[in-house]
Amino acid sequence: MFALFQQEFGRYLFQHDDNGGVEISDDYHNELINLQASGSVIEPDENNHPVAVPQSPTNGLGVYTPLEFLEKFTQVEQLNVVSATMSNSEVKLWYDKMLAASFVDLTDQRTIEGLNSLVTAGLLSAERPHEILGGFNP
Repeated sequence: MFALFQQEFGRYLFQHDDNGGVEISDDYHNELINLQASGSVIEPDENNHPVAVPQSPTNGLGVYTPLEFLEKFTQVEQLNVVSATMSNSEVKLWYDKMLAASFVDLTDQRTIEGLNSLVTAGLLSAERPHEILGGFNP
């Protein structure tokens, strides 16, 4: 397997035939693809070899994985939201979209509207969205 970084597109071209890139094993290629599917970005290292770089909420940009976003809720709030998904279709839709997302952006209007819908449903106090959003209050 060969990996050629295409600067103009900002991505790698992977081929079994020699494409002028660096040679990598099929196992490493599969590992890269799996990591990319989990939210990492494949970038060149200092030797132009492809490496998976995790995208992290610790970047200070208000971007979280769905699990990290859920950890901003108390356990009681988490349980209340999960219970509400059984009977409230609006909460269910927001919750399913949030879990399916690669990341949750605290500045995204869908995040803000979702938190507000949890207040409307009586699952969060009026103050909690601001606390959950932290410095990224709308």
